Amino acid sequence: MLTILLLLSAAIALGEAVTLDEASKTDKKSPCPKDWFQFNSRCFMFVQTARTWPEAENTVKYLGANLASVHSSEESQFLQAVVLIKTGDFPLTWIGGYDAVQANVEKVPNYKL
Repeated sequence: MLTILLLLSAAIALGEAVTLDEASKTDKKSPCPKDWFQFNSRCFMFVQTARTWPEAENTVKYLGANLASVHSSEESQFLQAVVLIKTGDFPLTWIGGYDAVQANVEKVPNYKL
């Protein structure tokens, strides 16, 4: 079931932090690839495509990244601002940290105590 319409991917990058306004412009000094947003030493890319969590994870792995992980309240606010800029709203968005994989899940037998 596709319950999420968006995903964020993140990659580690080196460099100085830039503001969200600056990040949306092409900056030759930024260590982030074009169309990625920089926050401190990390780069984030916003992808607006309907995918399940496993599909989202595979997509960002193909890009050489991971689903975003949030390390601080400031980073959370930054990511919310990125989503708002890209969509004009706050839709549901995949981030990392989800551990209930859709496929190949082993079922634990129900043991009676």
